[in-house]
Amino acid sequence: MLLKNFLKSQPIFIGLRDRDLDALARAIEIREFPDGHAIIQEGRSGKELYLLIEGQVKVAQYNAETGQLEQINLIQPGELFGMLSLIDHLSTSASCISAGPVKIGVLQRNAYNLLAQASAPIAQGFQLAVAKQLASLLRHQEKVLRSVPRQV
Repeated sequence: MLLKNFLKSQPIFIGLRDRDLDALARAIEIREFPDGHAIIQEGRSGKELYLLIEGQVKVAQYNAETGQLEQINLIQPGELFGMLSLIDHLSTSASCISAGPVKIGVLQRNAYNLLAQASAPIAQGFQLAVAKQLASLLRHQEKVLRSVPRQV
């Protein structure tokens, strides 16, 4: 599968010109990981942006009370992850662990910055992706909060 065709099929990149898709595809490195591989470790500095191409990735956070990692989300093909720490340069807030074999597109921070500065459509695509991810996380948190019994 050509990476450019995969990118073109993803809603967050719809509207990008061919030359922008070519630039993005050239900047992304494809990596494959086995089941259970920690792609991102909670508390570490994030230096890469990830695009899941095949498989699933569990998002989990450490629970100090139980001493266990607890799954909070499941990333599907076409979704980006690692964006927030890439943008704000803070430590990651969760771990991302492959749930079976995965194929992932990896974009280094410096390549991300160059692409975002060189192409307004690419920058807008990533901004839209960040906004959608944040909205999804907020909806998920709202659902969790609504499921917690309220005490009067």
